Amino acid sequence: MRWCVPGVATSSARMGKSRLEPLIQGLGDSSTEVKLSAARALARIHPKSAGNRLSPLKSHADPAVRVYATFGWVLSDPKNLGKILTAAAPDRDAGARAAILGILPEVAPDEAFAKSKAAIADADWRVRLQAAENLAKIKTKDSIGALVALTGDGRRIIAKTAERELGALTGEHFSGKRAWQMWWDAKGDTFEFKDPASKPASAPASGETGVFFGLPIDSDHVVFLIDRGASMANKAPSGKGTKMDEVLEELGRTLQSLPSGTRFNVLSYANNVSAWEKKSKETNEKAIASAIGYLKSQPLLGSKDIWGALQAVIADPDIDTVYLMSDGEPEDGLYVHYNRVVDHIRRINPLRKLVIHTVHVSDPAWSAATAEWYRSQLREIAKATGGKYVEK
Repeated sequence: MRWCVPGVATSSARMGKSRLEPLIQGLGDSSTEVKLSAARALARIHPKSAGNRLSPLKSHADPAVRVYATFGWVLSDPKNLGKILTAAAPDRDAGARAAILGILPEVAPDEAFAKSKAAIADADWRVRLQAAENLAKIKTKDSIGALVALTGDGRRIIAKTAERELGALTGEHFSGKRAWQMWWDAKGDTFEFKDPASKPASAPASGETGVFFGLPIDSDHVVFLIDRGASMANKAPSGKGTKMDEVLEELGRTLQSLPSGTRFNVLSYANNVSAWEKKSKETNEKAIASAIGYLKSQPLLGSKDIWGALQAVIADPDIDTVYLMSDGEPEDGLYVHYNRVVDHIRRINPLRKLVIHTVHVSDPAWSAATAEWYRSQLREIAKATGGKYVEK
């Protein structure tokens, strides 16, 4: 069985016992971080000898340790797959439930539909979002019907994900559950999947969501991470004011365009991270004016702790979508190389289900090579979560 552990490339390399031993020993280390790293590495390698050592970690206090121990356990002992998954789920942590649900289409396809359909009723949005992603992979008439039901989910990112996946699978494009359900009631009995070789129909533009620097906002729980480093005081690419002036103008338009009921927050970062509010607020004129006023009051000083900014969002499980704006690269904080930032996002995101979109604001003074180096890093950060990247 070949299965790619989320965030880690699967390897079929064989390792001798002496080379595996440090990883096996790491499972018993007193540090949670070491246990997690060892479990994740063993899940990537999945040697048969690791199963018995990984199984005790299914009850570890840290949900990420439980998840990667389960991944490694499944891959090292596929004959006991059913017993392992029964022991691992349902987990008390919603992020762990989402991550374990995510492996089913590949490692347990016979169970994937029933468990994914049942997960539609989960109270946590992360589990329901994973259910939508699973159902899109299963590609049966029953899974189409379940996706139609998810177009009415109260969490916008789930409803929009279901609509997007249905569009890709059926070639139809509707907005809202009522329209999808009417189509399915009329066409479901005779529905046939498109020829894989056929060109997919393009989705019509939707005016229902806001836009930030051209990126649509298909979320009602969103955070804007705004760079307030010293270079944001430099001239904007447009030549009209500073780069921060341009960002403030765009953010103001974006917040005004958000649909009613959208919850948002604004965080700014340089060497440290500052938040407009401790928790997201529902959009209204007073909140918008307050958020813009907060950003205007922040001094443009220092370098960029991009990982610290992302970590602040990761800590709030109510947020599902991030718009990370920067004019440079990670250069301060715990992880100052983009590849380390990307690796840690990939490690966390099977449990977190965060989508990170990135916006790069260029600088007329940079060389083409410097600008492309900065852009490439933000592209990779977005790619790590399936997000989109734009440059201005």
